[in-house]
Amino acid sequence: MALAGLVERRPHPTDWRINHVYLTERGRALQPDLDREIDALAADVLGRFSRVDAERFQAILIRMGHIETEAPV
Repeated sequence: MALAGLVERRPHPTDWRINHVYLTERGRALQPDLDREIDALAADVLGRFSRVDAERFQAILIRMGHIETEAPV
């Protein structure tokens, strides 16, 4: 994505091990179309589950997205 000019990496100001990734102007221009595609895919996938299971699955995915900020269980 960086080679395609859609994102750029910027180093963390104090930790050389970390690089932050940001959308470029070109990447931001594609975001509305990609959001629609992602919403359609999510509706298709989640539509295969019961409402309760779909909600549980979404909750697990959200939690996984924040796992690095949580204390160990």
